[in-house]
Amino acid sequence: MGIFSYFFGKEKSKIDTYEPWELGLDLDAAINAHQNWKNRLELYLSENSTENLDPDIISCDDKCDLGKWIYSDKTSSIRSTEQYKTLLAAHKKFHYSAGNVVILSRLGKKEQANSAFENEYKLISEKVVFILDSMKRHTSF
Repeated sequence: MGIFSYFFGKEKSKIDTYEPWELGLDLDAAINAHQNWKNRLELYLSENSTENLDPDIISCDDKCDLGKWIYSDKTSSIRSTEQYKTLLAAHKKFHYSAGNVVILSRLGKKEQANSAFENEYKLISEKVVFILDSMKRHTSF
């Protein structure tokens, strides 16, 4: 059973016929990169970060390797599937949420930034990592 069939029912879709490596996706790197954002944002919110995080760049879901893959020609054959659309939407919300945390912090709205981080950001971050980890654990998606 493919990963997306596992989550979205037994109906076979185009996406179930591919292995992650066939679509050019490094799942370990994508998982690590998205998990690392949690640490980066925690440091930023604690004002112990030396990074100058740019919310305009962070909010763009097509700049990271996963985003580049999502929008690449490698996914053209699966873009019409609900499974692909679910990953796309979760990843888009991940970047929006991370950018929002930085914007709120820059505006001096520390409580709102921390709340956005603890609630919206962590929830969507866990969802993206869960999807990617599930893809990794299954032989195809």
